[in-house]
Amino acid sequence: MIIQTPEKYKVTVSNLHGCTASDSIIITKIAQTPAGFVPADTAICASDPFIIHPLKLFNEHVWSTGASANSITVQTPGIYRLQVKDNDVCIGRDSIGIFTKDCSIRFFVPDTFTPNNDGINDSFKPLISGRISDYEFTVYNIYGQIVFNSRRINDGWNGMYRNLPQNAGTYVWICRYKATNEAAHLSKGSVLLMR
Repeated sequence: MIIQTPEKYKVTVSNLHGCTASDSIIITKIAQTPAGFVPADTAICASDPFIIHPLKLFNEHVWSTGASANSITVQTPGIYRLQVKDNDVCIGRDSIGIFTKDCSIRFFVPDTFTPNNDGINDSFKPLISGRISDYEFTVYNIYGQIVFNSRRINDGWNGMYRNLPQNAGTYVWICRYKATNEAAHLSKGSVLLMR
């Protein structure tokens, strides 16, 4: 008999000789098998460490790596399995897939922008992807004056300097940036401001 609700269950048995016997059991709790206790599959940058923490803590943890700690640090892609035992001595199994993603730097700087507040191409900045740990972007006018400088990767130049719109023309830019675990980069170029 498969038990699905807590209550008293009684059974009577008999053999070929007509002998009968009865017994009963009281089920006070139906414990649920632990499930869904590791995070969803995830992607990490190659060679970056990633800590897998179960979403809940249990009495016992056994990872497919052989570890018995409640969390493990991994650096290679693969499927990591965890078997746990809870307070009700129920055993559950779950797994997480760790995959690698491309975290290399991609760097692009447009050569023209039009800061006319039409919502299209109003700001000038490099487009960088990757894990940047250090960044500085500077724009100079034809006289060598700095008209824009920022260390925040999402900031862009709006074509203004000291609250005045700058003239249409060519401006020079320099960008210094460094990705995590890579050497620093220095890029230079020019941009055409169009009004």
